[in-house]
Amino acid sequence: AINIPYCSLGGVITNDPKERVACQSYRFVMVGIATLLLSLTLLPMADWFGGDDKAKGYQMAMTVLALIGTCMFLFCFATVRERVRPAVQTHDELKNDLRDVWKNDQWVRILLLTLCNVCPGFIR
Repeated sequence: AINIPYCSLGGVITNDPKERVACQSYRFVMVGIATLLLSLTLLPMADWFGGDDKAKGYQMAMTVLALIGTCMFLFCFATVRERVRPAVQTHDELKNDLRDVWKNDQWVRILLLTLCNVCPGFIR
């Protein structure tokens, strides 16, 4: 729900390949900083919230982090605008699109491998 649209956002913000690379570079740097901050603050937050009750401390710390993350995602959703529009609008039907995908042998192989990988888990 978050990662795929967020990764593909550079393609609809600008047509300039250098700016797209810069967007992705900033994204990876900021992910590293966020991971570092999370690693440095999670245990102290869990101790502070829970005291002797570690389970409650982790639950409260994760609640705070989830609220912060939700606010950040909503801010991103509200403020980022797509600036690049598709050149040609197509009105393809789903049936035709699925027929085209079925003709692509690489997609069919991935589909079959995925089914072979997932079905045993469902059966079990």
